[in-house]
This record gives sequence, structure tokens and C-alpha cells, in this order.
Amino acid sequence: MVSLRCALRCGRKDVSREPWNAALAALALLSPKHKRKASSHQRKETLEHLWRNQASLQTPKHFAQAISAFGRHRRWQEGHLLLDEMTRRTLGPCKYSYTALLSACAAASAWQKAMQLLSNQDAGFELDLIALSSALSACEKASLWEQALLLCAEAERRKIHLDLVALNTVISSCGKGFAWQSALGFLELCYRQQRPDVVSFSAAVSACERGQQWQRALHLLSDARQQGNRLDAILLGASVSACEKGRKWEHAISLLAQAKLWHVVPDTTSFNAAIAALGKSLLWEKALELLQQVAPDAVSFDTALDAAALCFQWMQVLSLLQQMQKHLFPPTDFSFMSALTACSAQKQWQRALCLYETLEGERQPNALLRLTILDALEDANHWQKAVQLLWQPGADVALHLGCIRLLLRVNQVERALQLYGTLEEEGWVQPWISEWELDLHGFSLEVAYVASSYALLRRDRARLARPLCLVVGRGHGSDHDAVLPELKELLPLHDIGTMPRNPGRLLIPADAIAAFFAGENMDQVLAATKK
Repeated sequence: MVSLRCALRCGRKDVSREPWNAALAALALLSPKHKRKASSHQRKETLEHLWRNQASLQTPKHFAQAISAFGRHRRWQEGHLLLDEMTRRTLGPCKYSYTALLSACAAASAWQKAMQLLSNQDAGFELDLIALSSALSACEKASLWEQALLLCAEAERRKIHLDLVALNTVISSCGKGFAWQSALGFLELCYRQQRPDVVSFSAAVSACERGQQWQRALHLLSDARQQGNRLDAILLGASVSACEKGRKWEHAISLLAQAKLWHVVPDTTSFNAAIAALGKSLLWEKALELLQQVAPDAVSFDTALDAAALCFQWMQVLSLLQQMQKHLFPPTDFSFMSALTACSAQKQWQRALCLYETLEGERQPNALLRLTILDALEDANHWQKAVQLLWQPGADVALHLGCIRLLLRVNQVERALQLYGTLEEEGWVQPWISEWELDLHGFSLEVAYVASSYALLRRDRARLARPLCLVVGRGHGSDHDAVLPELKELLPLHDIGTMPRNPGRLLIPADAIAAFFAGENMDQVLAATKK
């Protein structure tokens, strides 16, 4: 058999003499039957060869084949340009080229382009089941269930009968869009028009899983068995996941136990969902037992780590990390998060710091991991290390605010004030609504205290005659209490009140501020500690 490289070389030799043959050779080599015989590099090379020789495409059929070839590689843009070229040459577009481009858009999740093609009335394109199925597939990949329903309405208007494949696609679209009621409605349509298959039930069960409807999911699984469908690992996994979302670990374990009776081999995804269900129920021992029964992947270990971390089993967490590496799965950010959380909760700050330094040696920790290590450093009164984190690349405003909170809790008030002042001066935080209004939305109690204290300390004499308003959130027009009512008690100032008809705003009177600057309360700010 002539290799792909040889075929292309022969094609290139023919380009100067008969370019049309070169294009056909490329199309033949890009056909699905040759897919497994060529490497990705060879296929890419052949596509480029086809693109360079597009001028030699002569018939609508060849254009449709070329569009399909690009579509199989998710290159719908080239397919669209070929469709434009057909129009320019007055060769089309034709039904097959339109359908090929719709399929290309579906493969690349380019749903906007698919919808645009369907709405192009000037092209003279008549919507049929094949084209509709391609458009539905594009919507399903993009989780656009409402667009899928609009297409179904258009199909009904044009009296296009949806087959089982199209209906399954719509059910899956509704599930991905958390519209489980609509998904079950289309499953009912499957019952009316034709018998639903295992794909139908799998899509419907997945929809119930996303909608937290575990009882309906199990009912559908029972229906699938009664209908005589041969159950598979996908349907079983979706059912176990539904039980996990509903925190029904007994049902999840029961499904795994019954799988053998149904001649279904549970896959790793099913076991992972059951481990997660046990973890959410704080049954970490059972979760680790189940881990031993599966050929684990990285998700298996992360799920088991989470189960142990939720119960603060830091020794088990560290052991799982070692097992994970023995299986050649590098720990993920989630793995480190579980380990840091467990160690921090049990005051194992040295181990937490060692883990964090190991992570630093491998890659840059994300913001959430940095905030987690701050909790461990606070317990160790190791604020110097926390401040060092601020000098590393990627330190964001959340890390700075977390560090301010830590500094205040370990009685480093002046450093907390200095750090907050730097954030405000450099524009990292911009809490001032006006010269006398300070917006503390989104701040923790500790950071709000530091921000308020900093506002008082930097207040110049020209503004001493005006009160200071602290916006603490959820006041006027809200049924809830203010977010930071404790701030009033924490600040060492007298006569702090709320604004009339708006408990979400604290008002510090001008005379209280003047007394503060006279020295009666300034020392209290600098001496304040955790309360």
C-alpha cells in the first residue's frame, strides 16, 4: 500500500500537469476509512495540500467532500470559505455542502454559525432531518437547550419527523442546560414515536442528575430495565452520580453491587461517584475501602482525598498523596488543597508548609491554595512567611486581603494598616464613594476594621468637620440585616450610629472623629487586637 507521504508526493508531482487529480487524491486520503492509517501530522499536511489546491475542485460533490474533510478536523472556517467559493463559481451551494458545513460547525461547537446557516433563506437551502440533526448536535455541544427547542419547533412546523438520534440529542441538550423537566418531556416523546434506547435513558438520567432529581433517575433506570434495554456503564455511572448528588450513598453502593447481575462492568467514573457520595456523608473509611476495588485514575484519588480531608484525617490524606504518586498520577491543585485543608484544620502547620513548598517547587500555586496556607500560618503565628507570599508572582488582591486579616489576628496591627494603605494608594482597592463615604462591601470583618481605621488615621484636618459614613451593606431596600454589624462594636469610637432608614450604613459623627484626633481614641486603634 502506498503511504500517505508517498501519495502526497505523487499528488504534488501531478499538480503542474493535472491539479484536479491532486485534489481528489487528498480527498481520498482524508476519507474516514484512511483516518486510522495516518498520523495527525500527516492529516494536517494533507489538509493544507487540499487547501492549496482548492481551485481544482470542480463539482458540488467534491466541494461537499472537502468541507466534510475540514469539518472532521473542526476547521469549519475553511469549510465556510469553500462554501463561498462554490457560490462565486455558481456551483452551489448545494444541499450536501450545506449539511457538511453544518456538521463541521457541530463538531467545533460553532453553534452561532450553524444557526446563521439555517436562517439564511437566500441560499435556497431546504431544512431536512440530516441538516437539523447537525444543528441540534451543535446546540448540544454548546449546552444551548433553548436553541435546541426552537429547532424542534421549526421541525414541527415544517413537518420534519425527528428520529431517535435527534431526540436523544435534544434530551442531552436539555440535561446540559439543567432543564430536566424538558428532557423528560422529550423522553416521553420517544415513548410515543418509537421505543427509547439506552442512549435515551442515559441522557435523561444525566439530566436528572444535574437537576438533583435522584429518585427520578432511579425510576428511569428501572424503566430502562423493564423496557428490555441492555444497560451499559454510561447509564450506570449516570445513575450512581445522581445518587451522589442526592447524598444517597446507600443507593450508590447498591447500584454497584447490582451491576454484576445486570451484566454491566462499572467503569471508574461510577466508582468515583460512589466514593464522592461516601465522602459527602463523612464515611471516609468506606470511601477508602471502595478506592481499593477500582483501577483508580487521578479523579479517584482526588475524590478519596476530599473524603478524608472533610473528616480532617490528615495522616490518611498524606498517605493517599503518596499512593497517588506511586500510580504515576501527579497531584493536582485539588489534591494539594485537600491536604492543606486537613493539615491546617489539625494544627499541622509544619506539614502544611512543607506541602506548600513542595508545590512551589513544581508550579505556581493558585490563589485559593495561597489563601489556604494562610490559615495554617496563622495558627503558627508565622506571619513573616505570609508576607513573603505577597512577593511571589501572581499575588492578587484576595491574597493581600487575606494577609491583612492574618496580620490583624496575630496582633500585627501596624503592619496590617501599612499593607492596606499600600493597596489603597496603588489602586488595588478603591472603597471611597465620596470624600466622606467608605464602601466596605466584600470585605471581611477584619479587613473592614483595618480599612475604617486607616480612613480615620489619614483623615486631614480640612475634613474633620464632616462625619464619616461606613457602607457595610444590605441596608436600605433589603429584608436582611447589615453584613458587618460587628464593626460598630469593634471600632473604638463613641456615638457610632446607623443612618436613618438605612441600617446598612454606619455614621461616625464629626465630634467623635475630632475626639479621636485629640488623642482619646487614637491609641486604642493602634493597640486593638482580636475581639
